[in-house]
Amino acid sequence: ATGQLRLAVAGDAHFGSKYARNDLTSEMLEHISNPENAFDLFFFLGDIVEYGYRDNQWQQAFTTFSEATSTIPVRYVSGNHDTLFAGFNNYKNYCYPEGMTLDTGSRLWYRVDVGNISFLFLDLEWSVESYTPAQAEWLEEQLKNIPNDNWKIVLSHGYFYTSGLEGFGWKWYDNPETIKAITPLFIEYGVDLVCSSHSHSPELLSADGVIYAISGVFGGMPDPERTYVSSASLWYENGLYSFLDITIDGDTCNLIFRNCDFEEVYSFTFTKNN
Repeated sequence: ATGQLRLAVAGDAHFGSKYARNDLTSEMLEHISNPENAFDLFFFLGDIVEYGYRDNQWQQAFTTFSEATSTIPVRYVSGNHDTLFAGFNNYKNYCYPEGMTLDTGSRLWYRVDVGNISFLFLDLEWSVESYTPAQAEWLEEQLKNIPNDNWKIVLSHGYFYTSGLEGFGWKWYDNPETIKAITPLFIEYGVDLVCSSHSHSPELLSADGVIYAISGVFGGMPDPERTYVSSASLWYENGLYSFLDITIDGDTCNLIFRNCDFEEVYSFTFTKNN
């Protein structure tokens, strides 16, 4: 095992939404960028803006994010709001400009290795409609080739398991399409942790030996209280602006949900799948 790594994971800032609390986004970014907190990496799980086709929202977001991005390496995945209409090009230009080195994947899905920790970033903006055959083939190939001793951590905007409610003609909870299409790979290849957003309530879940964390909401409007409880749910909180503080040390992962004052709301420790 290699040394310790500490990362912050967040999603759903929704810059440009009249309901967003981007003052709280700024507060959380201050904690993440504070050298005393010693974060090594910051991963953002999509919906950075409300309307991906509006360039001014991207500019506002990246001006605010620059506090963290100027001090810590940051990686992004695309959310459904980021790619709205012509938002795709804005997402790629701001989050993954041409010329950035790519060892595997594409500008929308890719793998990053840090020591013995392998991070797989998926393009899962809503459900499986953005999960192309090429991405599916790439994901299985990566999982096959990651050494057994490595941590396997998957990051996406769209979720797999989550509690939630019905609204706007949609069931905002356990997603049968992503569960059916992708989770068998997680089980077969021993994925340890899956971090997603899209659902606006922080939650920790466990299914088939895999831990699932919903990062909560990084400024966007919190969801209403859940009416459906996922059978995988271990912990859930409603109405909480939050992000994930994850420390991996050897074969142990300590996962903390923190609020905008950097207070620990819930923590969970688990060991790597062998």
